[in-house]
Amino acid sequence: HYFGLASPNISIKKYTNGIDSPQAPGEEIEVGSNVTWTYNVTNTGNVNLTNVTVTDNQIESIIGAIDDLGVNESIEFSANGTAVSGQYSNIGTVTAEYDNITVTDEYSSHYFGFNTSIKIKKYINGEDANEPFGPVIHVGNKIEWKFNITNTGNVKLNNITVFDDKLGLICEIDELEPGESKVCIVTGNAIASSQKNIATVTGWYNELIMVTDDDPAHYFGYRGGTSVDVPTATGIITVLFVGLFTLLYTKREKD
Repeated sequence: HYFGLASPNISIKKYTNGIDSPQAPGEEIEVGSNVTWTYNVTNTGNVNLTNVTVTDNQIESIIGAIDDLGVNESIEFSANGTAVSGQYSNIGTVTAEYDNITVTDEYSSHYFGFNTSIKIKKYINGEDANEPFGPVIHVGNKIEWKFNITNTGNVKLNNITVFDDKLGLICEIDELEPGESKVCIVTGNAIASSQKNIATVTGWYNELIMVTDDDPAHYFGYRGGTSVDVPTATGIITVLFVGLFTLLYTKREKD
């Protein structure tokens, strides 16, 4: 009997959440979700190996190590992390020794960290009127409500709907690519006193995950002359005070 030429060899295969994804983009994983990487190591040579060590180029600590690995024997290690946004890849590497010979192998793995997000900004006659009392508009004058909708995530959104609690359904958008914006406009006429309405947008990713956002807008509708200065609550109190003073003064004159 004799033993042929020693041929040390080793292989590693890496999985992301149980999926073999050596090419981008890999599995889609929501940002912030748990990620488990599994490293399957096999002695594919014809001699026992020693000092087997597994590392990862994106993980500081050693993934795992064992003193020896027999012919055709396999061992599995794992590591955990949290999904980050965008395209991600890391490489698992295994090294081992036989009689002062080092053998090595590596295997890459990928995933795409998706982030679903949407933003709506509502304007009244061009003003971002988030706070009372907003622009002052004569009753009956035209108002233009503008709704700016932006996909602030990194995946395409579908079936987007814009709704206003006072105006009803504003518009529907089939899809928005990441970073894309669209504008919907509705017109109407001002009514009296302080007014507030809230716009809400909803969208869907893969028909499974809903995203939403809302934004208020205000205006103050006034009657009377061609202009009035009622920009704040203080202004309204001043107007009421002056009116009350005039009424009292007139009454005293009659007395």
